[in-house]
Amino acid sequence: MPGLHVFKQASHPLTSTQYLLVHTDNNGPLRLLSIDLRFIPQTSQNLPILATKATQLQNLMRYLGQSQLQMAQDVKASFDLPSRFLGNVNESLAEQDPDATFVTAAHLLMVTGECEAKFKEWMVDELGERGLKRWEKAVGDCLDTARRMVHECFIPALERCQVVLSRLDGLSRFSDTATKLGLDAKKIRECRETVDVLNILGHDLLKEVCTEITEFAAFMRWMKFEAECQALEPDSERLEEMRESQDHGEIMTVLGYIKGAMQKSRLIKYLEAEEGQESLSNSKDGQFYNDFIKARASTTKDTKLPKIKSLLERMKSQAEEVFVQIAETLRKSIIVKDVMEMPDWCDKSAMDMRIVPAGGSEHFDVWIASRHKKLKDKVVLLSISTVPGSGAVQEVVTTPELADGKLGEIIDIGLIDDQSLMILATVDEGVSLFKYTSDAPEAGTEGDWSQGPTFEKGIMASLPVAGNKAGRLEINGRKDRRLVCIIDEKGKGYVLATIDDEDMTGEQDGESHMEEDEQYGV
Repeated sequence: MPGLHVFKQASHPLTSTQYLLVHTDNNGPLRLLSIDLRFIPQTSQNLPILATKATQLQNLMRYLGQSQLQMAQDVKASFDLPSRFLGNVNESLAEQDPDATFVTAAHLLMVTGECEAKFKEWMVDELGERGLKRWEKAVGDCLDTARRMVHECFIPALERCQVVLSRLDGLSRFSDTATKLGLDAKKIRECRETVDVLNILGHDLLKEVCTEITEFAAFMRWMKFEAECQALEPDSERLEEMRESQDHGEIMTVLGYIKGAMQKSRLIKYLEAEEGQESLSNSKDGQFYNDFIKARASTTKDTKLPKIKSLLERMKSQAEEVFVQIAETLRKSIIVKDVMEMPDWCDKSAMDMRIVPAGGSEHFDVWIASRHKKLKDKVVLLSISTVPGSGAVQEVVTTPELADGKLGEIIDIGLIDDQSLMILATVDEGVSLFKYTSDAPEAGTEGDWSQGPTFEKGIMASLPVAGNKAGRLEINGRKDRRLVCIIDEKGKGYVLATIDDEDMTGEQDGESHMEEDEQYGV
């Protein structure tokens, strides 16, 4: 709710209702709100499954997007160096013949064995062995990285997406579960179609990468061979021996690479989306996958398949629709109720709240312990019963003083259960911890008091940071193993005391718990 700030929150594992103490921006009176999360009992065991699968799907989509982006950046960067090499040789060849390019010169050399002077000069003097190594490393490493990313990262992530969506699709097929969880079987199936298309493109990309690796390896072998041959004298015996031992079986592979992938890598048509391309965007619901299969099998040159990037965006949009519908359905099952306004005597600077079972029934009571705003040595217990149909019924009980009257100003309060509480209060020696227990506190009966550790002048002196004063309480644990944590005002150290021991033995912990302030701030 706008303008409200949560001051305290209480919940219980056996009820789906949570209670909040809130106050307004202008520091108005405290109000008790109840939030009934009805979807928790309604959805039973399917809610954790839904939450887990939705989180997994979001993480997988983020992972797929990062994988695609990394591959696209690597491919773009790796072909910058070869493009500069080809630009240099094309510029040199164009000085003699405007139509001459690396492709024509390399084709002439492979078919006739003749090497143009400019091409030979570029291959031997400008490119050389060092340039060939740079070329091989730039493109070869990129293709190998792309192959590993597709095979080890992209395709396995898509297969995991199919498993997750299959589980969500299974939940959506049961009308009762789908209604309570907000699952739309149609939207999930559309998302599965997109993942199926991505899976096919991923395998196609893997095949293209492997083909390009084979072609590039053959091309680099030919380039190294020709560079070595052109560096020898025309009448050299070594040159004649190399020509005789040359393997001509890869000539067609090298020609195919020069005319194709060297000009524009096959990877680009999968990874980089073209402007204005919205292929298959007009496909009807449930027909996207079939239209893709038809377009993929088509031999028409004008047919353009969707890119991986655009498909990932489509999948993200479809999944977002599923998530929004789930969130909206669960939101509608949350009931917020303004229970009551807290009495004027409640002092929020020393207050605690807890939910306890109401006499073993299915109903629960809210217990609020607060220091009296005017009487600083008084603790007031407020028991609020919220039985459906009867409204909020409150009972106020004032906790009695210590028998010897040495309880001074109360610093903080912590509820243990509906029968006992902890009080951090000033005493003559400084600040001490007290435990109050009563079998029937709602009846205003006398209870038992026990005293825990006392801090002289309120200072937790044994902590590494001297001068830290005891400031607040935190209680946690289960019966027979409950602890109270006394935290200093600055949140830099604490003292632990065992609640269920009669002497409430306290151990100051300040050696391994002083490294980070955030670790102890509550």
